[in-house]
Amino acid sequence: MGCCAGTCHARVALCPRARPALPQLERSLREITDYGVGFDAETGRIRFRAEHNEHWAVDGQAGSILRVYREHQMSVDDAFLRRLWPR
Repeated sequence: MGCCAGTCHARVALCPRARPALPQLERSLREITDYGVGFDAETGRIRFRAEHNEHWAVDGQAGSILRVYREHQMSVDDAFLRRLWPR
């Protein structure tokens, strides 16, 4: 598997507290990485470390969904959630 390529959605990456304070950064990571290059439209999975391999991790998948939900809760409208909902 290697290490450090792409974005990691291991448990360590689910804990940061600074990213929610930077909503544009957090939302762009979700849209471009998790639900962009890391998203497999055939299976619905979000690849571990985005486009760098074909592996996936269930804790990272769940964490990605929870991060989108958190961002939606912090939003003034539902535009962000509507963009990602089909995936």
